Amino acid sequence: MVQGKQPEEPEEQRLLGAQRSAEEKLPGWRDHGQDIVILNCAPLHSAKSLDALRLSHLRAALLADHLAEVLTLNGKHVYPVPAVPSKEVEEFLSQLGISWPSSGDTSLVEETVSSFKDFLRDCVQNAGDGNHTQSPDEIRVQLKTSAEKHNLTLEGYAPNLDFFLVSEDDLRHVARLQRSVQDLVQTSPCTVLHIISCEEEFHQQKLDLLWRLMVPSSRDVTQKHLICGPVKVLNSTAPPSSSQYFQLRKSQMLEASVMKYGESVKGDSWDEIITSLTSAAVKFELMATPHRSQVNLNLEDGNITTKGTKSGAFVMYNCARLATMFDSYNDAASEGIYPEFPPAGDLSYSSLREEVRERYSI
Repeated sequence: MVQGKQPEEPEEQRLLGAQRSAEEKLPGWRDHGQDIVILNCAPLHSAKSLDALRLSHLRAALLADHLAEVLTLNGKHVYPVPAVPSKEVEEFLSQLGISWPSSGDTSLVEETVSSFKDFLRDCVQNAGDGNHTQSPDEIRVQLKTSAEKHNLTLEGYAPNLDFFLVSEDDLRHVARLQRSVQDLVQTSPCTVLHIISCEEEFHQQKLDLLWRLMVPSSRDVTQKHLICGPVKVLNSTAPPSSSQYFQLRKSQMLEASVMKYGESVKGDSWDEIITSLTSAAVKFELMATPHRSQVNLNLEDGNITTKGTKSGAFVMYNCARLATMFDSYNDAASEGIYPEFPPAGDLSYSSLREEVRERYSI
């Protein structure tokens, strides 16, 4: 391909695959590129089983789900990718209240992967670098050289970004992003926000640049990377998987609830309560720390409590207590026992001078 020249239409159509008909597009999403955010939770691309979902992956998924809500509330159209590749991973994320798509058109993705492979092999052959291909499913690409050839800026990328041994999974990752852009935006650019665990940051930069090299039109797509810090399990040589971590916290939550409420803690309703409290505790533990900082997890039994103010269980228990108090007040106010609560602007807070201390905790 000539330096700086955009590919001919037939070549790009071969690379990207045929466009789906207009009727299959999502109505109201096209031509509003800056209002569209494709939220790419990078760790989920490789989460083919629940055992493969590491704690750092779970942290990224929780953050991505939270960002989807925040961006939606700010008027953005959020399109999460990828579709969760595993049923058990889908059920686990749902248990934590994470809303993520669970199905996708794999045939179109595989068609795009095949086109990508043909494109890269042609590039490698033209560059005379074919001897470095490690296997039929891996292609060695000189990212830095190719980027310079096509006048792509490397500003913001790691300085040692050079050779990339591209696997089919890598191409599948890029293909899902490309299909999403194709499906959602016709003439206007959009933003792709990558949520990445820190150990995969360098690899995601390679994928970012690879996409721009293979699909010239993707250079109009704004790509941003949000990096999640590591998750360290204290006093453990073999960190648990996300599922094992959740089950451990659930058993600890059950034990703490039995100690507080006795043998009445049993049955489906209590199991639902314990699961909800566990989900809250897990979210609180993994999201209370700034996203770039390391999360330190203490998995000892004594770490789950309803008394410590840093506990997710503490927050959930006291939110429930406050909700009960407000419900009781509203019921009494409707019966005329208490006066109606005045507007917040009419209240005087001058008497609230003493700092809140531990003894005021419910």
